[in-house]
Amino acid sequence: MINSNRSSTEYGDSRYTFEDEDLFYTGIPDEKVTEIYLKFKEFHEHNGHILDELLKMIDAIKNRGHTKIGMGMLFEVMRWNHMLQTKTDDSFKLCNNYRAYYTRMIEKVRPDLEGFLTKKRSKADGCSGDLL
Repeated sequence: MINSNRSSTEYGDSRYTFEDEDLFYTGIPDEKVTEIYLKFKEFHEHNGHILDELLKMIDAIKNRGHTKIGMGMLFEVMRWNHMLQTKTDDSFKLCNNYRAYYTRMIEKVRPDLEGFLTKKRSKADGCSGDLL
């Protein structure tokens, strides 16, 4: 069972944490993949709002009648929106290596979106684990 120690949003308990169980990791032999996965895990634990924003954007485009969208496009829109909404020189860091993990996470927490996000085979596939 997924645990969340953060408040629910209108999108449900989308601020999942990795406290009691690992949502993805099932033992990946590739050291580079493990490093990326661990960095994603840490990033997500500190930035649960990213998943919330992705879900909002996906729902908005799906409600407009679209049947597919890519995570790369969503990441770029998030970067663009952040630049428009802030006046600081802080650079918004959203690592492209996390796109595959977010795609798989979204499909697990929102089964109605399975197949809506375009995806390729990825080493992240070996990290999907059983989220529910």
